[in-house]
Amino acid sequence: MGYWRRFFRAMSSRKIVCNALKVSVVVGTALNLINQGEYLMAGQGLMMGNVALNYLVPFCVSAWSGARALPIHEPGSRHADAREPQR
Repeated sequence: MGYWRRFFRAMSSRKIVCNALKVSVVVGTALNLINQGEYLMAGQGLMMGNVALNYLVPFCVSAWSGARALPIHEPGSRHADAREPQR
């Protein structure tokens, strides 16, 4: 199985997705309050495109980092591709 296929499979694992959702809720809420707090205080509506991005970006960063930390990237691991050079 190729590197990117293993990587995206790891990125979509239940444990990583659940952790990324938790990070997204906390960080996305903070970003929305920072970026759109004055609109909320003034009683204006939220910009839904910005709301979506404020949650999506931390989710993607967290999922990417979680998958990157797994041993599939280390040469010689049982998950590493045989074509990857050994160091």
